[in-house]
Amino acid sequence: MAHRPVATVILAAGLLVFLVLFRLAGLQGLMEFDAVAAWSLKAKIMHLYSGRELVQWFFQSASGRNAHLDYLR
Repeated sequence: MAHRPVATVILAAGLLVFLVLFRLAGLQGLMEFDAVAAWSLKAKIMHLYSGRELVQWFFQSASGRNAHLDYLR
């Protein structure tokens, strides 16, 4: 990275923008209906399950079929 100072500056600026936006999103919270109804459920499932369990939960369980699977694509 020391040999490419322009790339380092661009990477640092991009990281700073990402961190600021991530922090602002955290402060705002889940206010929109779409986020509360669909994405928070998916986030909880993705946090608790992994691998085949995750695929099985979304595609074979009754609760997974009601989780707006169109958003998974």
